[in-house]
Amino acid sequence: MRLSFLKTPLFISLSAICLLTACSKGGSSPANTNTANTTTTTTNTTVTDPYLVSTFAGSGITGSADGTGTSASFARPTHVAADGLGNIYVFDAGYNTIRKITPSAVVTTILPTQVLKSTFESMTADATGTSYVCYESGITNHTLSKISASGQITTIVSDPFVVNGVYYSFSNDLDIAVDAAGNTFVCDIDQYVIWKVSPAGVVTIFAGTRKSGTADGTGTAASFGYPTAITIDASGNLYVWDGSGSSVIRKITPAGVVTTIPISNASGIYDVSGIAMDASGNLYVTSRISNKIFKISATGTATLIAGTGANTTPVNGAGLSAIFNYPGDITVDNSGNLYVADSNNGLIRKIVKQ
Repeated sequence: MRLSFLKTPLFISLSAICLLTACSKGGSSPANTNTANTTTTTTNTTVTDPYLVSTFAGSGITGSADGTGTSASFARPTHVAADGLGNIYVFDAGYNTIRKITPSAVVTTILPTQVLKSTFESMTADATGTSYVCYESGITNHTLSKISASGQITTIVSDPFVVNGVYYSFSNDLDIAVDAAGNTFVCDIDQYVIWKVSPAGVVTIFAGTRKSGTADGTGTAASFGYPTAITIDASGNLYVWDGSGSSVIRKITPAGVVTTIPISNASGIYDVSGIAMDASGNLYVTSRISNKIFKISATGTATLIAGTGANTTPVNGAGLSAIFNYPGDITVDNSGNLYVADSNNGLIRKIVKQ
């Protein structure tokens, strides 16, 4: 899940592949390019739809071809991350590849099939185009690595790792974010913590008790219920989707102070698989079960911006008339454009505010 323009390095976590394997893309028809009306009519009013959805890359036919826009193909894109130059990085779970898409939609492969030979968990990128990935490198071992723009892999840390004299391992369900100093923050769903990994590979518990809870506080005095997705803003504040019970956003300052942002109007937000933040402080989340994309204001008000809830053939056009099929990760570029890994349609969708 995961990812603002600060997500430039690619971090890959291979469990996400397993989650999506059971929901394989059905059909191989090309992406629908029809444009729906930009207004939504209700019984008494006509409301202008402020968002437009298009296909940025992908043909809708399963494949691994490089190319421009819809001449390129993907199998099952699950993660996306934007760098500071407007490039988008994609993890394709169907082939275990990392793809790069330029602002002009030129798709190339920077990490070919089977270089990462295990289960992918998460990915992000930094402003310079370095990718960070977390993946399972064995039955129980996870590896956090960074990948240069040319595809060179450098390992940051593998588990088991030691924190305060105790051995720990990452869980199988993870999301990651990276700050401007190169620290990686690992959102560990099953252990209810946010790990911090320094560029040198030193791991500490940044926030959480390793027990489920809802307490605000600093560092290990805080607790999380079901932290599934994480992103970071330009000031180094983290935002975590905590989906246990009443779903909320947890904000974590660079000093580790955790506070809760309640969400209003959250109907339809289920199983969040990606979170991203724009320069204005708005958060965006993908709900893969409801096949919808939501905007959450700084005060916690949720607004549906794209997706009807159907999961049929992809439809472009007005946001509220668009159709996705199991949307995975989401990211935002420096211009505020959104990019969604439309996993089961094999597409990268772009959402632009009119």
